[in-house]
Amino acid sequence: RTQLEKQQQMMRDFDEPLAALEGTVGNLQQVSSMIRGEIQHQNRLLDNANETTDRITTRLGRARTMITRFAAMDRNRWLTCSIVLLLLALIGIFVYVVLP
Repeated sequence: RTQLEKQQQMMRDFDEPLAALEGTVGNLQQVSSMIRGEIQHQNRLLDNANETTDRITTRLGRARTMITRFAAMDRNRWLTCSIVLLLLALIGIFVYVVLP
């Protein structure tokens, strides 16, 4: 009977550190679950930021194209006006200098 009690005591002695280790493993599992959840949340935030950045980049590209077209049209308009004014000036000079 003493042998049985000794074995039972020895098993209890082994169980104490194992119980502490089991608690530590449980804590690690909880922490890892929290970390996994936070990483998933951060990934969603990054995905949303990437989508927003892509939309803004597209809009900026369209705005840049429109500004370039407007600037080109504005230059052409000024060149056309300058040509017309110079042509009118030449006609005026021709009428007042050559014809009288």
